[in-house]
Amino acid sequence: MPHLYLLDHAIRVEQDPAVIATLVRKGWTVLPAQPDPTATWDGTQWVTPPPPPPQPDYIGFWDAVLVSQTYTTLLGHAMTSLPTNTALTAFISAFQDAKAGRPNVAAIQACIYLTMQAAFDVLTTADLLELQELMAQHRLSDVFVLTPPTS
Repeated sequence: MPHLYLLDHAIRVEQDPAVIATLVRKGWTVLPAQPDPTATWDGTQWVTPPPPPPQPDYIGFWDAVLVSQTYTTLLGHAMTSLPTNTALTAFISAFQDAKAGRPNVAAIQACIYLTMQAAFDVLTTADLLELQELMAQHRLSDVFVLTPPTS
């Protein structure tokens, strides 16, 4: 297994025992094992970058929305309201792209606004709270804003 050696902030990887012995005689120091492949040497220690923030869970959110009371309310309203039907169709389409790994944040946000505006007369405070909770649970509230519908 290769070992890392340090001399004056230069790092060298070496496997040959004879070369390793020569490096040590010349003042090279064996570094501690690299804790993670993403870690970098800062001159005194290995530094591991922080993990990336958790990504929105579009699939989990969608699965939860499909069985929510709010979605049932929106579907019922979409049967008699062309604006709600159109907005909900666009919202569903935008979310299909997100579930496939291609979220278009601006399009989804626009669809949220359109849907809220189109269904403002049927959505209750409980519906809005349910959506806000689902968004928070699936890390979408860091990306999207659910604004209360206004008339």
